[in-house]
Formats: sequence, structure tokens, C-alpha cells
Amino acid sequence: MSVITSALKQKFRDPVFAFQYTQVVRYVVSFLISIIMVRSALAADDLGRYEILIFIAGALTVFWSGGFRNALFAFYAKLDPNDQHRLPTQIFWLLCGICIVIALFVGVFPQTVMSIFTQNADYTLYFYLILILLLSVPPILVDAIFFLRKDIKALLSYTHWSQLVSLVLTLMVAVFMPTIEYFIYALLLSYSLRFGYLVFDVLGSAAFDLSFDLMRRYAIFAMPLIGTVFLGSMMDMIDGWFVTYYFDESYFPVFRYGAREMPLSAVLMSSLSMAIIPSLSADSQGIIMLKRKVTSLMHWLFPVSGLLMIISPILFPLVYEAAYLDSAFIFNIYLLILISRVLLPQSICLAHHKTGIIILSGMIEVVANILLSFWWMQIWGIFGLALATVVAYFVQKIILVMYNRQKFGISLTDYIDLKYYVFYSLSLIGIFFITLYIWK
Repeated sequence: MSVITSALKQKFRDPVFAFQYTQVVRYVVSFLISIIMVRSALAADDLGRYEILIFIAGALTVFWSGGFRNALFAFYAKLDPNDQHRLPTQIFWLLCGICIVIALFVGVFPQTVMSIFTQNADYTLYFYLILILLLSVPPILVDAIFFLRKDIKALLSYTHWSQLVSLVLTLMVAVFMPTIEYFIYALLLSYSLRFGYLVFDVLGSAAFDLSFDLMRRYAIFAMPLIGTVFLGSMMDMIDGWFVTYYFDESYFPVFRYGAREMPLSAVLMSSLSMAIIPSLSADSQGIIMLKRKVTSLMHWLFPVSGLLMIISPILFPLVYEAAYLDSAFIFNIYLLILISRVLLPQSICLAHHKTGIIILSGMIEVVANILLSFWWMQIWGIFGLALATVVAYFVQKIILVMYNRQKFGISLTDYIDLKYYVFYSLSLIGIFFITLYIWK
């Protein structure tokens, strides 16, 4: 036991591992909350309304807030210590200002905004949407700030208590008052606690230490990254839009709960993709570190994905309800994204500040997704929609791989072990078709 404890302590001394761990915890809690809500007495239509509300809030905020957050990782390392200390405050006020503008727009034009995303928008919920917009975005800075400060203890502490609060509040509502309004109250309370922690504990006295010059320089630097995140988030928005417009409202949670990649793979690879950028920018050892970490993750992400493909048609109806069997097959298709996910050419581009190619490849990805979605949805329905996302995502990664080879002389084999990658990828595709034949 002491050996295991010592090994874990050693692991958590690595800021990249600690950051990945926090993203895993968030994913697990999100998954548990979805199970609690499905298993509660909340009506299926109300669950659909709740998930559409969260979808709209995400569609209005994820791309620019994620872009600002990602830019923090690349911009922070190039600043002197004084500006590093002041930067989080500038980003906080940028996020708050944009949130207020969007919230005002929703307040003035609620029907216009909500009808863009769904034919069956519940306009009585628009006030809750405004509150979610105002409270949910700024707290995304907390874990990034702790990571950059290498304050692993604070990072882990915040992750544990904030996620535990969300889980407990949701569980209490599910047990005692399972209505859509109280689930939203629980969500807003958890956001409020995180917002307060950011302002009073993380930023503290520096919360009003404004530097408009630093804010301006950061905003200019972040613009291309916002564009890249916007194009990336378009995939989810396109899928959600297709489902809300072509399927019943109550079916939205069925798609949403199935449209997930292998639990942990997205968060682990995405967090590694961003956390490795400072190392890639520093010296040639960053590429070696990237290859080592990706190879280590492949050795267990692919086998676990294969196992999940086999058991998901049993697992989803058991964990959720029988009506969620379609979620299992959607989930199996999304598991194939792992083949693209373990390729991280975008990290190399970002480390070299080559955001233009990421934007261009992202535009191609979005166009491919839309065209394939229209085409394949006519053939395979909701499953064609999921398959279009998998293929479009792979198209973007191939473009970036080719760019890195041409521009920097960095081949795919420099940052991934090709023999393991090919073996695992073909095995996962084979398992997919075998399970499709067995269960269908």
C-alpha cells in the first residue's frame, strides 16, 4: 500500500498529470449527474428542456471562453512575473464583459436567440439562461490559474470540493424535489460558489488591478485561438442543431448522453494537448515528452474503448433506461473518435503560433460535417449524424499532420508510435463492426 501511495504522490507532482486528473473528475461527475437526472422523477420532456437549455448556453459561450482560456496557456509563459500575476484579472474582466453583452442580447431578444437552436424552445426559461451565462463562464479560469502557478494542492482541492458540491446538490434535488426549476437552481448555486471563490480567494486583492494595455495585447493574441475553438465547437453545435430540428425534444437527451467519446479520452487528450504547449515551445524535448505521454495513454485508452463497445448495449439501458438503447450505438460510433483524438498535431501548430492552418482545417472540418450529416442522416438517421462527426474530425487531423510535415519537418512518427497506433486503430474498427453485427 505504501508503494502505491508513494507512486501516486510522485504522479501528482507532475502538473500535467494533476491537470488531466481534474478534467477526469469533472467528466465523471458530469456523467454521474446525467444518470441521477435520468433516474429521478423528472419527466422526459423536462429533461429534454433542461439539456437544450444547457446546450444553448454552451453554444453561446464555449467557443470564445475556451479560446481565451487556451490562449492563457500560450501567452502566460512569454510574460514577465509581474504581468503573469496581473493577467488572470484581465481575462476575468474580459470574460465578464462579454457575458454581460450576451446576457443583455438574450434578455432583449429571447425568442430570436432560442429559436436559432431549436424549434421547440421554452421561452419561459430564458431568465435562467441569462443567469447561467453570467455565472458559468468566469470560473473556468480557476484550474488554469492554479496549473500555471504550479499550485497542485490548490488545484486538487478546488476540483474536489466544487465537483462534490455539484453532485450533492443534484442528488438532493433528485431525491426531494425533482423538477426542472430546482435542478436549474442547483446548477446556479454551484456556479455561484465557484464564481465567488474565483473573485475572493483566487484573484483576491488583485481583482481590480486592471491593465488595459495587457488586456488589449492578450485579446489580440487570443483572437485566432477563439476562431479555432469556435470551429471545433461547431461540431457539437451542428449535431445538436440537427437533433433539435429533426427529432422530438424528448429524444435530445438520448443523443446527448450517447454523443460522448470514451470516458476520459477527450478530457485526457485535450488537457494534454494544451498542457504540453509550453514544453513544445521551450525546446526539442517537448516532442519526445509528447510521444511518450501519448503512447502511454494509447496502451489503455484503446483497450478500454474496445471493451466499452462490447458492453455498451447492455450498460446504457441498465444505467439509464431501456429507452436509451440508441444512446449505446451513438456512443459506439463516437468511440471511434479516439483514432483521431490521440493525434495531437494542433499542439505543435499552437506552440509555433501557427493558428491560421488550424482555422483553415477547422473550416474544412465544419463543411465536411454539414455535408456528410445531411447525406448520411438520410441513410442511417441519427447514427449517420454521429458518423459524419467522426469522419470530419479525422479530416482535420490529417490536414494538420500534413502541414507539420511540410512546414516544420515534423513527421507523424515523431510524436506518435505508429506501429501501436495502426494496430490499435484497426483493432478498434474491427471490434466496432463485430459488435454492430452482434447487437443489430
